[in-house]
Amino acid sequence: MLDFATSANVKLEADNTQLRAKTTDVDAQVKDLETKYTAASTSLRHVEAELQACRTAKDEAVALVAEKSELVRVVSAEVHEHIRQASVEKELRVHTDAQMRELRVEQLATNAQMEAVKAEMKHMSERHADKLGAATAALEAMEAQLQADAAAHAAAVDKLREVTVSLESELHTWRLKEADNTMVEMTALVDAKREADVLKLRLKELNHHGTQSLHEKDARIAALEAKLKDGEVQRRKMHNTIQELRGNVRVFARTRPFLPSDGTGAVSALACDGDLQCVTLKRDKETHAFTFDRVFAPVSGQDAVFEEVSEFVQSAIDGYQVCLFSYGQTGSGKTHTVRRPCMQGSGNGHMRGIIPRSIEKIMAEVTKSEAQGWRYVMHASFLEIYNETVRDLLADKADKKLVLKMDPKNGQNAVMVQDLTLVTIDSLHQVEGLMEKAARVRSVACTDMNAQSSRSHSVFSLHLRGVNDAQGTVLEGKLNLVDLAGSERLSRSGATGSRLKETQAINKSLSCLTDVFAAIGNKSPHVNLSPTVESAHESLCSLRFAQHVNQCELGKPKRQLKKKSDEDAVKTRVDMTADEERLVKSRKRCAVNQRKYRAKLQIIDNQRRMNMDELSRVNQRLEGHIAASIDRRGLWCHAEEQSILEYLRLFERGYTQSERQDSFLRYFVAPDVCFNGLIGVEGVKSYWTTRSSRLTFLHVKYVRLTPVAHTSEGTMVEMHCVIEVALASPTVAAMFPHVVRRPDLVDKLLSAPLHIPLHATYVFDDNKQVSWQSCVPNLVQALYTTFGNLNDVVAATSSSAAIHPDVKGQSDSQPA
Repeated sequence: MLDFATSANVKLEADNTQLRAKTTDVDAQVKDLETKYTAASTSLRHVEAELQACRTAKDEAVALVAEKSELVRVVSAEVHEHIRQASVEKELRVHTDAQMRELRVEQLATNAQMEAVKAEMKHMSERHADKLGAATAALEAMEAQLQADAAAHAAAVDKLREVTVSLESELHTWRLKEADNTMVEMTALVDAKREADVLKLRLKELNHHGTQSLHEKDARIAALEAKLKDGEVQRRKMHNTIQELRGNVRVFARTRPFLPSDGTGAVSALACDGDLQCVTLKRDKETHAFTFDRVFAPVSGQDAVFEEVSEFVQSAIDGYQVCLFSYGQTGSGKTHTVRRPCMQGSGNGHMRGIIPRSIEKIMAEVTKSEAQGWRYVMHASFLEIYNETVRDLLADKADKKLVLKMDPKNGQNAVMVQDLTLVTIDSLHQVEGLMEKAARVRSVACTDMNAQSSRSHSVFSLHLRGVNDAQGTVLEGKLNLVDLAGSERLSRSGATGSRLKETQAINKSLSCLTDVFAAIGNKSPHVNLSPTVESAHESLCSLRFAQHVNQCELGKPKRQLKKKSDEDAVKTRVDMTADEERLVKSRKRCAVNQRKYRAKLQIIDNQRRMNMDELSRVNQRLEGHIAASIDRRGLWCHAEEQSILEYLRLFERGYTQSERQDSFLRYFVAPDVCFNGLIGVEGVKSYWTTRSSRLTFLHVKYVRLTPVAHTSEGTMVEMHCVIEVALASPTVAAMFPHVVRRPDLVDKLLSAPLHIPLHATYVFDDNKQVSWQSCVPNLVQALYTTFGNLNDVVAATSSSAAIHPDVKGQSDSQPA
């Protein structure tokens, strides 16, 4: 029994010893876990510091980007999102800390449990030794759980580090993207600005050429218009001179064709020779030959007749008094020749008479003359002489009586009809209406010779008044178209009663016409003939009357030309220098050229306006693009600044001393600086060679770039820097003679380089090529100032302490 108790005690002590050893191991593991936890906390603090640094960098980036750029604001939003994720990670870390605290609490609880276990084990060792294995297993399980929790915590820390690295990588990527976008926008902006400059130059050239061309075209048009006006004046003169040469009074004879009323077996008593302008009449075995200015055979139409008399219509437009008589026996076609009112388009427009054709020609000429500054007003009157009584065919009251009076304004022997109705003419259709109105009230009757015989003489007068304000000229022309009543024999007409009285009045007036013919100026009788044998006697009388009229001479016609200033009539003498054909062609050619030039001027003006509109739109787009780009770009891109800085420091990268010096001088020496007769860099090098060849550039100590403007040549950048210049003994002796006697000062100058601040402005184009703009002060001025100050200080003081602090102050100063 004693042996059993002894062995049990030994076994219990061994078990206790083993338990204490395990407990010691657990304590050691707990301490190790605490150490790891402390390390993890330290790592977390480092991570938090890094996150804080990232947050600070992010805030600075957000403040920098949000101030100037829409694009950077987007990046800032994404950074905020990443920060939010970091906050989530921070919350995760806080959660991990809470878990760690829970683990500590669990550890304390475990320790308490271990104490309880110890007590229980002690108690159990006494009572239940078999439960020791279960407690040991539970302890091992708790240790495994603790290790798993520690591994999970380490994994969470690693994941947090990976997230931090990812955030930093994304931030760097966004910065690179921002730099690329800025460069693309800058390139597009420079291209657009260059295109705008090209467009401006092109527009300027177009405006210059267009203005010069416009002036030339205006001058040429003015010259052409002057020539056109002169040509028109010459045409008028020559046309009427030709009419004078051809005769003031001309007689045309026209034979009408046979009518159904003449019978089917009618024989012509007249023979017309159009080549000889001769009419031969056979009567009672007698032959009578008559020669006229123009003879129209029966086959001649209205067009041929008007072609001859149209020259007189043109004379009326030119300001002359023109009168056309239509004379012949009843039924010979007088009214048909003069007044046939057939409009074009009605199917028989070729049958129109002289009156509608004359109005049509006048309307066309008036329209053409408007381009030359002429304004025409036309008035028409229509009267008839019936039984020695004058009647107004256009008056509203048919019984209106008219009185003949002398008109001293138009000449000594001029006669006027008082209170005659004058109607303003605006169109050919209006003239047709007037002729229809006159036809309804004119005196006609049926005789044995004509079913619609005119029993009166009718006079259609067209008054023309043309005004040219530019020339100060007034033209007053008049066209009288007289349709005489038909002459007839009483034996053939069978007139009785009132018809007899009418016939006597008609014949009497016609017989008196020859006596008064000399009192009428510018009249051209037109004789109409009947071809029948029965009308041979009347035709013979008509031909003799026409021959008598053809022998009349009325003197030189007078053109009604007035000056607009006083409207006084003046006489003009005309000299024919060229034929009318050439002037007409010249006039047409000038009109065509004028239209061409005006069309070209219109095209040039339209093109100029289109260019101005396009330039305005381009400028608006550029201004908007520049404003948007500046807003997005903000401050100068970091990548661009590094690129320019790298370019400015190229003299530090393997170049020789001479190459570095020349490269640097190109940036800081004004092109117009002159030394020893040389300009720019060569002049400065010559100056240094003369003064001292020992001046050496070391490097640029400080550089800061700031963009200030964007031009068509590139980006204008201000650069602030401090350069270091080293001096050698000969240089010190040459520049500072007072220092030679002070070896300590010489050592100071040779041991420490001079620090010279500079401020310059450059333009960098797309290829990073630099063009000098300004350098205030430039390198030479800076050297003068620095060396001069040092020389003054050396001369004024005997202590080196007064010199070196000044130099040191320059070296430490960095321009704001």
